[in-house]
Parts: sequence; C-alpha cells; structure tokens
Amino acid sequence: MASKPKNQTVENEPATETTAMTISEKASAGISLPNGVTATVVRKITLPLLKQEDGETVCFTVQGPMFTGKKLKTQKEGEQPATIVNVINAENHMEMQYLVPAVLKDSWETDYPDNTYVGKSFACQKLPKREGKRHKDMNIVEVELS
Repeated sequence: MASKPKNQTVENEPATETTAMTISEKASAGISLPNGVTATVVRKITLPLLKQEDGETVCFTVQGPMFTGKKLKTQKEGEQPATIVNVINAENHMEMQYLVPAVLKDSWETDYPDNTYVGKSFACQKLPKREGKRHKDMNIVEVELS
C-alpha cells in the first residue's frame, strides 16, 4: 500500500447530506466537515476501533509498530494493558486501531523481527477459545490486497 501524505486537504461540498469526500479522503479524515469548510488534516487524535468477533475474519494493512495502550481503571490487578496497532481496514479503507490478540502478537514478534510486519497486509480470523487454553486461536495469513 502506498504511503499517505502527511497533510491532506479535505473539502465538503455545501448543501449535501453526505460529504463529497472520496474514500481515500475519508480514510484520511474520518469525519464530516461543516458545509463550506476546507481543512488540512495534520494529525489524527483518535481512531475508531476495528472490532472482531469469534469466527470473524478481518483484513487490514499495518501502518506502524505495535504499542502498549493505557492501563484502564477497570483492569484487574496484574493484567497488562492491551497491545494496539494502527491499521487501514481493507473493507472500508479507514485508518483504525486493532487490539492485537496475544497469538497474533507472538506470531509477529517471532515471524517478523524488527517490526517487519509494518506495511504488510493480513487476514486474521479469530477462533473460539478451546477448552483448557488461555488464549483464543487464530488463523493468520499474510495477504496481498488488490
């Protein structure tokens, strides 16, 4: 996937219910601008979460290395904060955050040393938790998106 420009201009045409942004602009902005407003996206402060249910497959391109999220007030004692990665969702082309399951994290750390998974695309299917196992299994495939 080609790298995106650091700053991207986004316009909203007046008198329309939906914005006139292209899909690539939506991926860059992620919000609707008021009618007649033109803006340049400098940095995204928040990103939506790419959620995944058991049995569901998600496809995405990794935009940067994994990082540790903030410790939540609701976390139990001894629980580690979530591992997160910024991705481009292949389904809607939006930049999102993905909570990296332990199995995927271990796979990337083993099979892609020095964060070489960054810039690559993956299809990941979350499987139900097996009896006696701590983590859910996953089918993980590196793919080339067209």
